[in-house]
Amino acid sequence: MQPALAGVNVAGYLRSRTGVGTVSRRYVRALRALGAPVALKDLSELNPVGVELSEARFDAEHPHPVNLICVNAVEHPAFAWYVGEPFLRDKYNIGVWFWELPAFPSEWCDRFVHYDELWAPTAFIANTLAPISPVPVVRIPVVLTPDTTQSPGARDRGRQRLGAKADEYVYLFVFDFMSYMERKNPIGLIDAFRAAFAPDVHARLVIKCVNGDFNPRGLALLRERASGYPIDVIDGYRPAQEMDDLVAACDAFVSLHRSEGLGLTMAEAMAAGKPVAATGWSGNTEFMNVANSFPIRYQLVELEQAIGPYQAGSVWAEPSVEHAAEML
Repeated sequence: MQPALAGVNVAGYLRSRTGVGTVSRRYVRALRALGAPVALKDLSELNPVGVELSEARFDAEHPHPVNLICVNAVEHPAFAWYVGEPFLRDKYNIGVWFWELPAFPSEWCDRFVHYDELWAPTAFIANTLAPISPVPVVRIPVVLTPDTTQSPGARDRGRQRLGAKADEYVYLFVFDFMSYMERKNPIGLIDAFRAAFAPDVHARLVIKCVNGDFNPRGLALLRERASGYPIDVIDGYRPAQEMDDLVAACDAFVSLHRSEGLGLTMAEAMAAGKPVAATGWSGNTEFMNVANSFPIRYQLVELEQAIGPYQAGSVWAEPSVEHAAEML
């Protein structure tokens, strides 16, 4: 008889529409599918952006011997304050950390000691953490099964909502301004689209973003750069089903990111059967290659100044706008 699985307390942004929130919910589903007892600790109050009501039952007690903590290193101090020391005491604490660059900030290294093990969702992240971590770093993929199932008529609904013509080829990119516009690089994508197509060609680029109020100047710049071309910049959270319709409505997904720890939106687009063209560097190369997608050439460059948590002197990719235009 198979031994019973240890119970797991899952802490994360379980009501959040962010990528980290999505990943935490899917780990919960996977653990339950395996038959493991699960107790939930919702942390969405710590990051109340894009939070929606949930029918999930959150638990007042977290009695299991293992804590799975879906909180990035940058957010650990706020998490530790929020849950208190008793939540972590006498538990086997596993952290799920996302990070987007090949160098880890030295000022965060004191956070390793609070964990017994780290899960790295990609080899890119594991290769960054393993050389400096005093605790084991285990490569554990994320769950790609979507939170909702695509309903009949999703493509038609999505295209109608966009106002897309029947013969219009629609490219989609999705990003969060709180993940830093410079890293996500929507300006590079707009430049590639403008280089690839004349304004009257039957092609359209849809840039779906959230948290434009985090960077209003960046949002204004996007809209200014898109002006005069069939480029839609749509800011704001939408219901999950509406987002599924949007993915169904597109003909291809494109990302000219400078770095990704994973690239969840690209993986989900591929899982939905969409062609994906994206920068051929960082976490998305875990599942993207020349046989199944369209990697865009790049050069590695150093950051001349700090951008959010990304320190000056760090390295990321500068994707080729010219090659991206060819791919489009």
